[in-house]
Amino acid sequence: MAHHVFKAAPDLDLYMCWSTVADGHVAIGDRARLLTYLRRHDGHSPAEAEAIMARADATGTSARPCPCTCTCTCDNDSGAQGDWNDSGVILDQRWLPRARFGDYMRAVLTDSPVDALLEDLDSAGDAILTIDLSALTCASPDPIEAMTAHTKTAARQRLP
Repeated sequence: MAHHVFKAAPDLDLYMCWSTVADGHVAIGDRARLLTYLRRHDGHSPAEAEAIMARADATGTSARPCPCTCTCTCDNDSGAQGDWNDSGVILDQRWLPRARFGDYMRAVLTDSPVDALLEDLDSAGDAILTIDLSALTCASPDPIEAMTAHTKTAARQRLP
């Protein structure tokens, strides 16, 4: 499954399992709840689930950096979606800033509105994302994975 675990903040026991397919959460809760979710719903072994959570504890995300060896223009140091340095994620065709992950998780858990936590993607109007695939020169063994990583990186870049 295409899921990442995001930790709300380094000092909080609050996490969400994020679908990279639907660009939305599929589970929110404390560490124990997410470990159970990863084992039961994603089919991870206890050791795999613990490794995923340990990566989220250390970096803010279970996502790994871009797998290619090309030069990416990422909006954070590691290029991993949702890490402590990431600017945020797309949610319901709007932007959820990384700094508001915890507020979003708490709002969902309490059935509170989340609209005020989201920002428009482009306040100047609709943005068109164009990627020149001929310029995609990755040494990744999986070209689809490399293209997906580049597409998500380009989509996460904020326009001035």
